[in-house]
Amino acid sequence: MAERFRFTGDVPWDQAARFISAFDVAVAPARFANARSGISPQKVYAYLACERPVVGSDLDGLGDVLVNEGVGLSFPAGEAAVLARAIIQLLTDPPRAKEMGQRGRRLVLVRYTWEQVVTRTLRMFADIAKGHAGGQPPVPPEVYRREYYLRDREGSAEFVESRGHRLCAQHAEALKLADIREGHHVLDVGCGCGELAIHAALRGAKTIGIDYAPAAVELAKEALGTFPPDVQARVRLILASAEEPVLEKVDPESIDRIFLMDVLEHLYPWQIERLYARLFRILKPGGRMICHTWPNRWHTTCVYPLVARVSRLFGIEKSEHVRAAHDEVMHVNEQTPWGVWRDATRAGFRVKIWMAHESSAASNRCVRWLYDAVHRTPPCGFAFGDDIWCVATRKS
Repeated sequence: MAERFRFTGDVPWDQAARFISAFDVAVAPARFANARSGISPQKVYAYLACERPVVGSDLDGLGDVLVNEGVGLSFPAGEAAVLARAIIQLLTDPPRAKEMGQRGRRLVLVRYTWEQVVTRTLRMFADIAKGHAGGQPPVPPEVYRREYYLRDREGSAEFVESRGHRLCAQHAEALKLADIREGHHVLDVGCGCGELAIHAALRGAKTIGIDYAPAAVELAKEALGTFPPDVQARVRLILASAEEPVLEKVDPESIDRIFLMDVLEHLYPWQIERLYARLFRILKPGGRMICHTWPNRWHTTCVYPLVARVSRLFGIEKSEHVRAAHDEVMHVNEQTPWGVWRDATRAGFRVKIWMAHESSAASNRCVRWLYDAVHRTPPCGFAFGDDIWCVATRKS
């Protein structure tokens, strides 16, 4: 047995990652935790940062994190035989172990770096001191890094390839729905890398793109710089949140089109209520707001887990985790079709809602038709469809 173990003793911190990267599976077999606060071992986040899957005991703050985030396995504390089986399970399934490791690193980068921990702690104390509306502080803008915009969001691949000159299918659909004309005034809230604001300007509109993430505005300005001067002159990019006075400075009934793409799931209900009131004030009578949000909570929490289990019965491997690690951090208020309709209607908009879903890859045309019908057509589509689209207009 002695040949199977290597006890390194103390390792300098700057060499720890090299040792951890030699693991196939990391283990955190803690047996005891504080009855009130649970346990939060720093080494687990070091393992995850090095893309190692973790097998940890089922103590509060350890096992629940590993399982809920899909970055490892949990076992009853003190049960050595179960621990051994869990380790062997990952050692004999390298693709699954690799997926858990990659998910773990993304989780650490968007939530558990020391910078993020300090930022959240300071923000928590500040909110306690001043008393925050709704009791729920917004997601910190520092969470939205360049890596997120260049790799993880909808349209990342097209933006990296073309620097904003080519749109992804979702953005192209939004632009089509907006029906932008020359002379229109367009507002893009949560503009990300600025693709929609720029392409609206290409159609002759004057556009404003706002985002509260510095990384997003930096990338949008870099992309805008690759377009002709006349297009650049029609685009104004602003680093600000919808909570700041920037929207209050826009004249009432002065905006023809508003884009609100993949924003709602990042906002708490009290933020959405305030935002809709401000957008309704500045939208012209007859103007329209194009909204998209993902995922549909009815689908991800009710339908998809059932579909995944049934698929596995037929030998089709389907993960029950539809969200990436960054979604778990950023999506503080995932929507339902009913919720989107209700909130926009309360704000005074006339609302049209419909569902979309990725088409089936089945070779049989009848199977594809049935799949698309179930996922997109009411009433089934409201539960099976994963993308929620909304066009909200202000009555003339």
